[in-house]
Amino acid sequence: MPELEISRVHDAYAEGGECPLCSLVDAAERRYLASFLGARAMAPEARVLTNEKGFCPEHTLRLYRGHNPLGLAVMTHTHLQHQAPALRKALAAARAPARRTRGLRGAGRSGDGLDALAGLIADLRDRCQVCEMLAADRDRWAYTIVYLWKHDPGFPPRMAASRGFCLEHLRTVVLAARDQLGPGDRERLLAQVLPQAEAALERLEAEVHDFTQLFQHSEPGQGTEEQRSALARALQVLTGRLMKKE
Repeated sequence: MPELEISRVHDAYAEGGECPLCSLVDAAERRYLASFLGARAMAPEARVLTNEKGFCPEHTLRLYRGHNPLGLAVMTHTHLQHQAPALRKALAAARAPARRTRGLRGAGRSGDGLDALAGLIADLRDRCQVCEMLAADRDRWAYTIVYLWKHDPGFPPRMAASRGFCLEHLRTVVLAARDQLGPGDRERLLAQVLPQAEAALERLEAEVHDFTQLFQHSEPGQGTEEQRSALARALQVLTGRLMKKE
């Protein structure tokens, strides 16, 4: 059973917005990135993980834009040292003469070596220590939401009064419900969250249309805050990410 984080979930619902899990993940992401630009960059136990996993392109860019180039350089140096032997081996194997197979489509093309190199590069691109930490947090918060829905009588009304979830975190919550609840409870929870999602899509479609109409006026600041934020909120629901300007 994952550790419950009841207070954080309640705080996220109190904050409002399109999706409480988006708010939780965004705050955790900022904490983790700050930590890797701080003391965590030099912590031996953290370096073991970053040597093996590194960071995805998005989090690498955000770390690069941060305030500690030395810490990022040290992590990058030891990550390169850790990954270089496997990369050199794969590069050498990809340069080996192509094996030919008579009578087969694609005969004469190198196979295993290039496939292994491409797979290794894709694996390095897709692995990310920050992403893994966020995924564990996200799943724990989804577990907490389903737990509260089941065990706290005051929580289902709070969920009903919210705007629901973005699509990505709706997926996380319904999968948590599948794993945690029996058929009857699962059906009741889905009867609550799925119509919310349908209503949110319809509402956001209309709100984004209203947003486009704001540009019919030349004066800045036209419309309400709800209207001006419609595009950012719709993109959040579609992507599972809070939309913030850099």
